[in-house]
Amino acid sequence: MVFTAFTIARSQLRSLLLVSSLFLFGGCVAKLPHYQTLNESASLEVISTRLNSVRNISATADLTLTNSQGQTASLDGALVACPPERARLRAWKFGSPVLDLTILPSGVWAFAVTSDGSPSTNLAGLPAAGISRSIEMLSGEYFAPARAEHLESTGEILVVLGTAFGREGVRCEIDRATLTPRRFVVPSGDTDLEIILDRYALIGDVAWAHRIEFRSPDGTIIIRLDDIELNGEIPENVFVPPSRATRIP
Repeated sequence: MVFTAFTIARSQLRSLLLVSSLFLFGGCVAKLPHYQTLNESASLEVISTRLNSVRNISATADLTLTNSQGQTASLDGALVACPPERARLRAWKFGSPVLDLTILPSGVWAFAVTSDGSPSTNLAGLPAAGISRSIEMLSGEYFAPARAEHLESTGEILVVLGTAFGREGVRCEIDRATLTPRRFVVPSGDTDLEIILDRYALIGDVAWAHRIEFRSPDGTIIIRLDDIELNGEIPENVFVPPSRATRIP
């Protein structure tokens, strides 16, 4: 679905998916299910099973990028991902592509333009590059073996530690009532990568965050997702980096 969004007007895609969602769900916004009676291991199993049921995600997006100098840009975009290893994020300004980020098991490829429209030579400094380390967290692989931190958990928030990106001690804060991950902290030397997830809503029977914020030393990127489709048809070539993309070191 998002592959189509790369080539047709964004407004057309919104209209098409709005009609589809009204037809499928009757225009009703369902409340998230609650799980207050589950213990910690059962809670983690619910999250793992839920996320592992999602083979892919596609969505239109509004992006706000802020670099380490505090400069901010607002963009229209599209996201497609097959967690835990593949994703592509594309963004444009006034109809012109300004950012293309392709994440694969073999590496990350990026293309970006500067404010004057010329290709950027500072791809390693893109705040979007931090996304490449977070696709794994959109799958269930982290949760099943994670362990609860009882001293840090509260009646509302379950805190767990697990392994991701080859690192131990990756922290996740989970809303106990809805079993929705809300914040990840990935240790990375002197600074940490943070991933904030909120504005959850049901897509079919899967609770999914409609806002994802990535915070890293390179800056932040906020992605507000719309027109989300889970487990749709994703053409394989959607993950082929464009010829002008450069591999990020």
